[in-house]
Amino acid sequence: MSTFGFGTVESFSDVAGALSDFQERYCEQIGHVTAGTEHEVALSDEIEQFLHLVSTSDEAELRKTLDMAAPMYETFSGWDALQTHGNPIELHGLSTVLDSFSAASNSAAYERDTPLEHWGDDHWETWKDEYCAYVSGEVLSKYDLTELQAADVEPFLDDLSVAEPLSDVIPIYLLGGRWQPWDTFQQLSTTKPDKAATVLSNLLNEDAGPLMDRLESFNDLYSELSDSGSERMSVATMLLMIVHPDQYVMYRYQMFDDFFSEFSDYSVPYGFNPGDYVLMLDALRGVQADLDTTTDHDVRMLDVHSLLWLVHRKGPP
Repeated sequence: MSTFGFGTVESFSDVAGALSDFQERYCEQIGHVTAGTEHEVALSDEIEQFLHLVSTSDEAELRKTLDMAAPMYETFSGWDALQTHGNPIELHGLSTVLDSFSAASNSAAYERDTPLEHWGDDHWETWKDEYCAYVSGEVLSKYDLTELQAADVEPFLDDLSVAEPLSDVIPIYLLGGRWQPWDTFQQLSTTKPDKAATVLSNLLNEDAGPLMDRLESFNDLYSELSDSGSERMSVATMLLMIVHPDQYVMYRYQMFDDFFSEFSDYSVPYGFNPGDYVLMLDALRGVQADLDTTTDHDVRMLDVHSLLWLVHRKGPP
């Protein structure tokens, strides 16, 4: 229950009070989800299982297990960040952006050298698909990302630091063309390869624990990477997106702020804020699901990154 801001309690009465408060909050935010279903259980049993899931799973795993696209479980969305925020982010006014992006994508408008007939079609965005295909096909097969060794760290990061299909080193390009964050990240990693191997394995392994904890571990080791917490978050989430393009989207403060300021009442905080990232990620997974209904290919979070980038660079259509 500490995940949701309930402190340590010692007496029986304090435990009972905390459980009562949590049940009230659970009912307000989620409700008795199994009520009226074929597998209905008592509210207390449902909460017990929910707490078990929270302590052993992260948001991505829970969404997959419960099929959160189904209305029955959609209220669970955002549980991993409820310690910081009481409600999931509600997006509004997105239909024109989603329709425009799908129409352009279905017409291959984001390929290189295509006719300028759609929103954002002066942007070549599919280079990210080519890069992630390289990572998946030629890099990940060389390493056990669930158990990186110290000797793996330098060659793994070197393998990610290619310029194809662009003319710039891809991680540096994704970081806005700034070489310092990626260069410092590589230096810190190779200076402490044992610790880096452990932290990177945990970060990139979805079974290693809740995403917020994995991000916090990254921040602890790489606190010297930059004075900017937002920049550290960008590096961490860039790695997640590169390795898991279906599940994660890279955070960049201004890009996220432009999107959420335009399409929600949510204020994106500056700095390294794992809880906020998880909540925003969940909202963006909803965008992914919406795009998937109107786009000819299977939509990945990599596509959502392209949509955010176009909103940031061009504004809404």
